[in-house]
Amino acid sequence: CGNEEIARHPRCYGEAMFVANPLHYLALIETKPNALDQAAALQDWALPQAFQHMRHLLEARMGNKGKREFIQILRLLEAIPMEIVTFAVNEAICIGAIGFDAVKQIALARIERRPARL
Repeated sequence: CGNEEIARHPRCYGEAMFVANPLHYLALIETKPNALDQAAALQDWALPQAFQHMRHLLEARMGNKGKREFIQILRLLEAIPMEIVTFAVNEAICIGAIGFDAVKQIALARIERRPARL
């Protein structure tokens, strides 16, 4: 955008290779949540196991709306480090606060070094 760098991708010199940053695709996937499982950019994304557990709980509880909430949780990774979001996901599962709002509040509380108010 003008002189400002908006994204940087590693270059791929091999044939039939695909290199992408999954975070750059989340905004698009949020508009089409059913593409979550088919998106090539997300296929080899090594997320901690807690994320899959959270997704399972959200979809079991809310169906397609749960998939949308899970994508919102993934979008937290655009602004918050993986370790903090992972901690927040684990903590939300432990206290039974299954949802985007709970994960976000726990993550923000961790960053601000204060107790989460749920």
